[in-house]
Amino acid sequence: MDIYRLKPDSSVAIAPEYGCNLFSWNVNGKELLYCPKGFSENSCEFFSGGNPVLFPSVGRTWARSSGKPIADIYRIHGKKGVYKMPCHGILPFGEWVKESEEIAEEHVQVEYSFSYNENIFSEYYPFRVSFNLSFTLTHTTIRIKGSFTNRGEIPAPFAFGLHPYFRIADRDCVQLHIPATKRVELDPSLLIPTGKESPALSSLSLKKGQVYDIAFSGLNENRASIIDRKMEQAIHIDFDKNIEMFVIYSGADSDFICLEPWTRGLGAYEFLASDNWQNGRRINVLQPGENKTVMIDYSVGKKAN
Repeated sequence: MDIYRLKPDSSVAIAPEYGCNLFSWNVNGKELLYCPKGFSENSCEFFSGGNPVLFPSVGRTWARSSGKPIADIYRIHGKKGVYKMPCHGILPFGEWVKESEEIAEEHVQVEYSFSYNENIFSEYYPFRVSFNLSFTLTHTTIRIKGSFTNRGEIPAPFAFGLHPYFRIADRDCVQLHIPATKRVELDPSLLIPTGKESPALSSLSLKKGQVYDIAFSGLNENRASIIDRKMEQAIHIDFDKNIEMFVIYSGADSDFICLEPWTRGLGAYEFLASDNWQNGRRINVLQPGENKTVMIDYSVGKKAN
């Protein structure tokens, strides 16, 4: 576990052993992220709190090429057999190495690299994509940058996302701003897109007793926000053009809301079985030697704008 502090009282805690989960973000003495009791002690809680990182897939993977859908496997056109792809990706099966850190009076920056083993290549993800993740902390902002490079000799698919669990005090006092024009219909059992969409409102007020698991696309701005009137704060998520989808997740009476920035790729591994998956329409594709970076900022303030 790595803990970094800035005076007077801002801090973060990062758990490399939990997929580089930023599981604590404290600003002015107030914890902004939710973690369940016992988190970081139980491996079953890998994606259940803090700020889980999703790679090289987001959401569920299903094989539907024959008969009943089978979870967490996929096929690749031109290759024999099947590969595994658990929900939200392969980070539980690898390790992170700290590459660098810079600690200054006004900011902290730390960078990690994901370390594969041959089991990952043979069973889960047969592509040589390197993944570096950096965090830059200032007093009220965290910048998270993912850097991806195809080190192999064939095109490689990948998706990337964050799954932040932001604390809320009272659902009746929370409003979300989602800069999306479309709501993506999800299969209620498989939680992958059905192919249908409907118009989306840019604001959503949370209701008590309601479960949220909603996907949005057609982003027309680069900021999403959680406005909490009771906590008298607004948390903003700013993102670059690579983010193409937001997912909202929360249990019926949870004291958190997940507002998740994702690249394209939800349900996309199913389509790697087709001969045209490399066109990049459903998932990002890196050509050999190609590099891509994805930038996401979290910030907190008193006002919505």
